[in-house]
Amino acid sequence: MEESVYVDGTWHVCTGWIGSGSVIPSGTANSTSFTITENTVITWIWDGIIRWSLEIESEFDDPVPSSGIHWYEDGTYITVFVTSPDDTMICIGFEGSGSAPAFGYGTTLAFTITYHSSVHWLWEHEATTVSLTVSSPHGTPNPPVGTTYFAIGTPISASVDDTVDAGNTRYICTGWEGTGSIPSTGTDNMMLFVIDENSTIDWQFQTQH
Repeated sequence: MEESVYVDGTWHVCTGWIGSGSVIPSGTANSTSFTITENTVITWIWDGIIRWSLEIESEFDDPVPSSGIHWYEDGTYITVFVTSPDDTMICIGFEGSGSAPAFGYGTTLAFTITYHSSVHWLWEHEATTVSLTVSSPHGTPNPPVGTTYFAIGTPISASVDDTVDAGNTRYICTGWEGTGSIPSTGTDNMMLFVIDENSTIDWQFQTQH
């Protein structure tokens, strides 16, 4: 029996069966095995809850959720992650579809699933990767605060909010300080660069007067 069937906009998921005769009287899977020795009846049970698939792909590590297809009720908040490094391989981010972002950095992703989705974790050998460490007292930088790894020669667009309101105080981004592939100073809230060595970005803010 199929695990799920799409009918009139809803994924119906098999939740088991009830039976009589040679089959076990009930079960919670979409399959069962038995030897038939008498007249037997199996009634498959379905629900009408909207569920979406999430396909996880990863050539390394044991991702959470695991590689393969998983089903979630509509509107479920999901956190997926990998552990990096895995031996000599470094996770450099992911590609996604559906409710997941199309691309992202880091080893953790959280989103609300409202459509069929996928997450493909991307890996690079540690000998061909470099790190970017980002710090910022305010805002939501991209790449995010912390250390993210990239393949050598990756073009990166880095940015942070130009203004951040916290209570009654407004903070203004005045630029950055950098090392490695990053210019040592800048006065904007964004930059484009190619990373070819371990680098850092420290976003700078001041209080608006």
